[in-house]
Amino acid sequence: MKQRLFIGVAVCSICFFCLLPLMDGSLHAAVVIIDQEDIRQNMGLHMELLVDKEGTLSIDDIVLPKTSELFFPSRWEIPNLGEVNVHIWVKIRVKNNFYEKREYMLEVPFAPIDLIELYLFDSFGNVAAEKSGESVAFDERKFRYPNPLLSFSIDGQEEKILYLRYYDEGSIPIPLTLWSPRLFVEESLHMQYLVGLYYGIIVVMIPYNLFLFVFVRDRSYLFYTLYVATFGIFQMAFDGLAQKYIWPGISIWWSNRLLFFFMSLAVFFFVGFSRYFLHTGEYAPRFEKLIPLLMIAILMEGLSLFVFPFSIVTPLLTVTAICASVTFFLMSVISLRKGYLPARFYLIAFFCFVTGVFLLGLRYIGILPSNFYTENGLQIGFAVEVLLLSLALADRINILRSEKEEARRESIASLHSAHELKIKYSRGLERKVRDRTIELEKNRNELQHAFMKLEDSNQSTMDSIRYAKQIQQALLPKTEFMKKYMPNNFVIWMPRNIVGGDIFFFEPVEQGFILAVVDCTGHGVPGAFMTMIAMSTLRRIIKDERYYDPAKILERMNFIVKTTLQQDSEDACSDDGMDIGIVKVSDNEGRGKLSLIFAGANISLLYNQNGAIHQLKADRQSIGYRQSKRSNIDFNFTNQPLDIENGMSFYISTDGFEDQLGGDILTGSMEKRFGKKRLRELLGKISDLSFQEQKAFIMAEFNEHRGKREALDDVTVVGFGY
Repeated sequence: MKQRLFIGVAVCSICFFCLLPLMDGSLHAAVVIIDQEDIRQNMGLHMELLVDKEGTLSIDDIVLPKTSELFFPSRWEIPNLGEVNVHIWVKIRVKNNFYEKREYMLEVPFAPIDLIELYLFDSFGNVAAEKSGESVAFDERKFRYPNPLLSFSIDGQEEKILYLRYYDEGSIPIPLTLWSPRLFVEESLHMQYLVGLYYGIIVVMIPYNLFLFVFVRDRSYLFYTLYVATFGIFQMAFDGLAQKYIWPGISIWWSNRLLFFFMSLAVFFFVGFSRYFLHTGEYAPRFEKLIPLLMIAILMEGLSLFVFPFSIVTPLLTVTAICASVTFFLMSVISLRKGYLPARFYLIAFFCFVTGVFLLGLRYIGILPSNFYTENGLQIGFAVEVLLLSLALADRINILRSEKEEARRESIASLHSAHELKIKYSRGLERKVRDRTIELEKNRNELQHAFMKLEDSNQSTMDSIRYAKQIQQALLPKTEFMKKYMPNNFVIWMPRNIVGGDIFFFEPVEQGFILAVVDCTGHGVPGAFMTMIAMSTLRRIIKDERYYDPAKILERMNFIVKTTLQQDSEDACSDDGMDIGIVKVSDNEGRGKLSLIFAGANISLLYNQNGAIHQLKADRQSIGYRQSKRSNIDFNFTNQPLDIENGMSFYISTDGFEDQLGGDILTGSMEKRFGKKRLRELLGKISDLSFQEQKAFIMAEFNEHRGKREALDDVTVVGFGY
């Protein structure tokens, strides 16, 4: 064993020293001879390279003899020195064997490169510079082409030296292709068709799978759609198309980071898709806890691109992507071995994509030659993956359909078996039925008698509740009485049951009035009992104790309710309470100038001023309930004053209005709350109507939203204005 190791080391050493002369930087790369009408030449083996780590060398420094000696010839079709955030100078010798002047183009088939500059010397020693890359805005480039594109002319029988300077924030390959203009145009047109086909596949797959998600409600379709969309944006950025169509004119800093950010998003959504598609919880439970951690790591690394340098984040992203790839492979193999057939499409699709990535990577590091398949390996792999995964999703639907059909057949077989059992035991059952019929008839008579008694009792209870409704309505202020003090108003009061837990209170005071809207705990009879407590407490505080300050009224009411329901003790058994909004309108200065003071316990005041809806927010505290953060007996409520101007209108509403669910319950359409935003938009839309027209409009909008659904809560809305 030791002898073999020694021989291996010796052979490697001999090879190293034999190849060492080839690494001598004094050697020159071969001259590019132009002797064909149509030319497409990879320039990698014709380059001489120099690394400028500090970025301090100029073109004048580069042409100096002492600097020229530092160039070393390239040994790769696509050089990649592994340097990060450095300037790399390239020198190429070109000779035109034709007798007339010719124009040629230099393409850098790597769109994400930050900057490439071309320097040319004329016969008088003057230098001309041309630049391209992501640092040059798309509209400012000489050629509006996704890849950096430069041009130069060369006289007949002339030999010219081309100097190029590459720069990128990360580690980049240095590809370069020499084109004759006619051949370049032909190849570009051909590639445009292929690029259109590629992105056409992406564009078709996004709405198609999103449509399936809407109807199937399978999360794997949603994650797959997001994966295809984010990878498509990443691919556009990688191909140089995003700089033209998605974020034109963006800075190079943002462009570099958005490229890798969308790559991390694509990996993130692919992990989520794999989780739901492969049913890891069922077929690979050991990975189920690992996947969320992997998704969090990918997302955090993607976001860290905007905080930390590339040199730190991109290696982490690479390692995480490799770990994710290994995880995907293992999950698909395990699921397939356990009999989950759609995993076979997933495994083939994943293999095709990884193969495409490897072809592209091996080309960039110079192991594979440049051709259609190695140059477009990523696009080909992704397109095949997208098509195969779509087939996998369709196959999954077919499997589910087959399983349903199998279940239906088993159900029919079970029904046949049950029918045979029914025939077998029918005779015995008939005898038992006769015996039971006599007993059931006796029980039926007893139940009928009990039902009649229950019906009488229920009628008595309903009569009592209806009478309680009359009592509750009698406690509410009359609208005619309220109009004496606020002529322009409307009141909507709709209990969910016969009686409810919402009330409104109105009381004239010196130079004005006090208006309150109360939402008590519960509905029906329990809520009605709480309204009795609320109404009597408000009358006591305002009429008897003469509290006119809204915040003080709330604080006093909080104290009385808590002590009345014994909620101020640690062993309180009642956890009931209420939310209240109180408004005091008065002319304190006696000059006919009205002002308003509002205080609220979880019920806010909306008002319209000059066509815009504003809000006086309530305190996030309730009245009553057990001692807690939401209801503190020592809490000091806040008064919010507001001067009233002509044309202003005010609205107080309980949460029953905005919490009402809509949608047709018969068709099963999506449930949706009316919502605060929609209520504010509604009030802004009807602000120019009279208050009776506003009331009718609000009721119509509410009933249309509710449809045939039952009310979820008591509803109270009070509006007034000047």
